Amino acid sequence: HIQALIKEAIAQNSLKLLFQPIISLHGDDDEQFEVLLRLIDNDGNELLPGQFLGPAEEAGMLPKLDRWVILQSIKMLSVQRSEGRKERLFINITSKSVIDDTFLPWVSVALKAARLPSDALIFQVHENDATSHIKQARIFAQGISQLHCKTSINHFGCSLNPFNLLKHLSPDYVKLNGSFAQQIEDNKD
Repeated sequence: HIQALIKEAIAQNSLKLLFQPIISLHGDDDEQFEVLLRLIDNDGNELLPGQFLGPAEEAGMLPKLDRWVILQSIKMLSVQRSEGRKERLFINITSKSVIDDTFLPWVSVALKAARLPSDALIFQVHENDATSHIKQARIFAQGISQLHCKTSINHFGCSLNPFNLLKHLSPDYVKLNGSFAQQIEDNKD
């Protein structure tokens, strides 16, 4: 059922993007947003990625979802940039795009077609995906850098040796796993 919903949503362009602001703690004026994907079911309910990415992976649709999100994000960003805004988007991508040899050339073409500055996009890779595909993640990060885009490791700090990942990758951003913030709040020291 969910796989059919995803196929229909991609075909009809009816997935939903949300943009969560990322606020600088240093007072930077940059407008940055994380792009969040939602699937709308037949009753109009928003399904979270945890509810539909598994079935999407089973059906081999993760690359299509990643590319749909990127294209829609680029379109939105192009409009914002034409109005003089300097927004930057953090876009989560799956391991399927990290290991896909056609992904980087496709991103390059999409950026050129939109006449969008490449530094407006930050591609986020989940720490577990980068760790599981370390060689491909390194090649991916180098390719993204050559396109003048930025990279981010998302949910950092949950693997057994997270700093080993940083020996192989040099991300522009590292987003700590949310559990660390909870632990800081609960730890009086």
